[in-house]
Amino acid sequence: MGAPLLRRSTRALSLTDPGRRYFERVRPIVRDAELAQVEALAEHAIPSGTLKIAAPIAYGQHVLAPKLLTFQQRYPAVRLDLHLSDELVNVIAGGFDLAIRFGRLDDSNLLSRQLGRFDLRLLASRDYPLERAGRWQSLRIIVAS
Repeated sequence: MGAPLLRRSTRALSLTDPGRRYFERVRPIVRDAELAQVEALAEHAIPSGTLKIAAPIAYGQHVLAPKLLTFQQRYPAVRLDLHLSDELVNVIAGGFDLAIRFGRLDDSNLLSRQLGRFDLRLLASRDYPLERAGRWQSLRIIVAS
């Protein structure tokens, strides 16, 4: 600082005149910084804002919707913006906070976490002639809602 701010001895610690003036000038700044920290922490104590989610239709209806109802009751200040579609959305361009997808994530800058396992099974009626149908080359999945 270019000037001594404190006077120190073996028995006492006191401010010099420049130290007292400096302290008086920075005291409001320190108070404002402490208040800003309290406000910033309080803002995150109660989740609020909009959470924009994309998910496949069937998953959204049968798995996600009941959980979101509980989430909404727990965090009423959070507005849910749910987009259900079986089309892959562009997470970044669409402004989504979260996208739920089945399968592997293609090479991407997105972060991913496996939520669970989904086993796909092909089932047929006892009367369907599987032996005569032959080996299928492809399978198209249609989700009815």
